[in-house]
Amino acid sequence: MSVLFMIICLSFFFYPLMLLINLNFLVVFFIYNFNFNDLLWVECSFILDKISLALFMLSLMIWLVMMMSEFSKWNNKFMEFIFMILLLSVGLVFMVSEYLTFYMMFEITLIPMLVYIVLGGGSFDRVEAGIYMLLYTLLVSFPLMLNIFMNMGVLGSMFMFFEGGVSNNLSIYLFIMLSFMVKLPMYMFHLWLPKAHVEASVSGSMLLAGIMLKMGGYGILRFMYSLKVLFVCYSFIFISLSLFGSMLASLESLRFLDMKILVAYSSIVHMGVMLVGILSMSMLGLLGGLMLMISHGICSSGLFGVVNLIYERSGTRSLFFNKGGLLLSSNLLFFWFILCINNMSSPPSLNLFSELFIMGGFMYLFINMIVFLVMIMFFGGVYSIYLFSFSQYGKFSYNFYFKENFSVCDFFLMLKHIFPLNLMFLMMDLYIYSNFINVFVTFFFDMKFK
Repeated sequence: MSVLFMIICLSFFFYPLMLLINLNFLVVFFIYNFNFNDLLWVECSFILDKISLALFMLSLMIWLVMMMSEFSKWNNKFMEFIFMILLLSVGLVFMVSEYLTFYMMFEITLIPMLVYIVLGGGSFDRVEAGIYMLLYTLLVSFPLMLNIFMNMGVLGSMFMFFEGGVSNNLSIYLFIMLSFMVKLPMYMFHLWLPKAHVEASVSGSMLLAGIMLKMGGYGILRFMYSLKVLFVCYSFIFISLSLFGSMLASLESLRFLDMKILVAYSSIVHMGVMLVGILSMSMLGLLGGLMLMISHGICSSGLFGVVNLIYERSGTRSLFFNKGGLLLSSNLLFFWFILCINNMSSPPSLNLFSELFIMGGFMYLFINMIVFLVMIMFFGGVYSIYLFSFSQYGKFSYNFYFKENFSVCDFFLMLKHIFPLNLMFLMMDLYIYSNFINVFVTFFFDMKFK
């Protein structure tokens, strides 16, 4: 293993393609040879448990496909620096054990995203989109920072797994949840997300959908321990808002012609379903929420990648002009079909198992509201079919220029999304039952019977 790390370090001084190959090899080697059952590391200000590892491996994979999508810009030293800052900050978000360090790394990840919006965007609205994102995410995170310092004054520590403090105040709980609702984002706090996706480059959209939205769910999981009494009593408020918002977002997505906005609203719907699973506070719901974070991170990143492939060749993201893809490219047809059926949670995708787990955990506690969750999943299939049918069928305008020149990097970029989504269910006994359940059994017994 040390030899592999040495090769990766040397790769930074040579050709970037060597770095990509070595990192891909390292990810595969690490997953297939590591003993996940004994993994729990706590030292000073760092912690590495099963949740942290799963989300960090997802972030590393998204980071790799981002590098592949921006491979032509690797001669730009500034972009190389931004990539390194991104990897460092994301890694620390999922590995720190103190609230203040988590908050700092949580906000530092906004810097690469702002760069991808301001420098990667092609219109004059990109600065406005960056300001939207900063205002929404920074302003609502100030109460989170104040609560961290208040807990420091009461408990004398910022360790994530201490109970009590001023966190038992309902208003503090609502402000903390609000800061993570904007990061997810939940419907009603989502206006910055479609605007940021439209103006960002393809790697920026992959970063936003694959990594940054998952940090909101991870933050809720980490705060759930210290706020467990309030979560048990008041989580139904955010469950109701999430169900209502996800249903509206799924219906609203049917009226968009811009493919990027449609995929962005699809992310809002999936994050709402994930939030329902986590806040149900059942073992199946939490399992499904974690699985949905991983599957949605891969699927949405792939959808933004294939939308960018069309945009680079046709010059537009409008469904009105990009009709008849079936007649133009069988390669794009294959990518579109696999990603859309994964987005609508058809077998054997990981999305299917995650939504079944969420439904099982939610039905056990909120049987009267299960019809709303079923309707959200149904409309998820509707807008996925809408996206696929409008882009692949219809009459193609031969006056509209479309060039088909796919590189090896484009194929590899898409396959890096398709294979994990459709083959990960084969390893569910390794990556789910040994990786997540043993983490939460003790947690839920403590929470239910203390």
